[in-house]
Amino acid sequence: MALYDDMLNIAKKDSLPSDHPLWINALELKKLVERGGVPEAKSLLGAWARARKAYCEYTGVPLVDPVAIETGARLISFLKGIPNE
Repeated sequence: MALYDDMLNIAKKDSLPSDHPLWINALELKKLVERGGVPEAKSLLGAWARARKAYCEYTGVPLVDPVAIETGARLISFLKGIPNE
């Protein structure tokens, strides 16, 4: 399920007002993703970051997943071991 779907479900379930950051950021991200075509990277990443921040602030989920940090560190270590040609 997409981040914006999770956010919209929470906003509906908790009866949040339409001006709540969860609604605003979820709808902004959904609009970019579902409008068709390829969204500009800067716009998409910005909308995702704002949505993720609102989601994490409301739910208490860590903004940065510790597992993702560990996985990224392992990937970087692996890539450093590959000789450049």
